[in-house]
Amino acid sequence: MMQPSEPQIRPFKVEPSLWLVDTGLYLVEERVFVVADLHLGYEAAMRGAGILLPDTRLKHLLARLDQTFEALDVSAHSPLECLVVDGDLRHGFGPLSLAEQREVGRFFHHATPFCQRVIVVQGNHDPALDALLRRFVNVSVVERQRRGGWLFTHGDRVPPLSAGVRSVVIGHEHPALALRDPVTGRQERFKVFLRATFQGRTLWVLPSCNTLIQGTDLSKEDVISPLLRAGVWQNGDAFVRDDRGRIYAFGRIGRLI
Repeated sequence: MMQPSEPQIRPFKVEPSLWLVDTGLYLVEERVFVVADLHLGYEAAMRGAGILLPDTRLKHLLARLDQTFEALDVSAHSPLECLVVDGDLRHGFGPLSLAEQREVGRFFHHATPFCQRVIVVQGNHDPALDALLRRFVNVSVVERQRRGGWLFTHGDRVPPLSAGVRSVVIGHEHPALALRDPVTGRQERFKVFLRATFQGRTLWVLPSCNTLIQGTDLSKEDVISPLLRAGVWQNGDAFVRDDRGRIYAFGRIGRLI
């Protein structure tokens, strides 16, 4: 594994069996770690659109993943039971670009030795993944994934909810908040975990794992996920992630805005 740089990522323990770590959610007893919206190939797509970005983000992503695994005491000898990528593994919509193939391959070559299984939940950016991921014996692509009372689905459409589902985890929204410094008056946008209630279930909305995608500013912009409409998110709780990966409980989001 890469040597992690300081400061080391540390879990935020919502409860003993549920932690928030960097941009992901960890089920402690199940040893399941969930991330969303990696958007691999993003820089190459931006360069194709005339926006020049260096190819550094994947290196930083893999270093953050190593820090996360260290924080969770994950190793090749003590692997995760499952890593769930909850949609939008890649950035494009059409056939896989060469950059996407290269970055997806590097990500899974790096991650799979530390996971018994990897589940990729299909997002709206994820057509044409099956042929590429067949190269990895412990990686599978599914429409949604149910594990006990948890349902992992991307969030671009409302999934069927059976009676046993108590918690739903989605990505897609890339939630964020613009917060103003009371001293300087400057405003900065931060990634946010959102915990809300949808049809009687706990709903967790994960921030994008891609550091270049800050996301939807919930204080100003309209939400895009159908699970968050009709006032669902205003009654939720915000957990704000700063640029160093530290997480803070900010309370009811409706009060913040």
